[in-house]
Amino acid sequence: MRDLEFLTSVRSHLTTTGVVAFNLAGTDRWCRACTDSVRAVFGNSVVEVKVEADGNLVLLAFKDSAAASPLQTSKARSAEIKRRFGLEFPAFFRALQWRDPRREPA
Repeated sequence: MRDLEFLTSVRSHLTTTGVVAFNLAGTDRWCRACTDSVRAVFGNSVVEVKVEADGNLVLLAFKDSAAASPLQTSKARSAEIKRRFGLEFPAFFRALQWRDPRREPA
């Protein structure tokens, strides 16, 4: 997860609107190091989602920063995911705790 060459390869295989999800489980220090590596490759196109049920941290890394939609757009997209794929994504989405590190004190 912290290998920049691997992450760069992953990013290069995404379509323009592509996204990759990473499920991190481990110490806070390890998760932060992994997040820093993902951000080094994907920049501000990374959304962090803290999963309260198990303490995991899910990273959604988008190829294009324009595809890293704001929270409201993501909520609307969750309904589209349910319609297209039959997944209960809206309920899952509501259960997630979103975290924007840009809004946290240093």
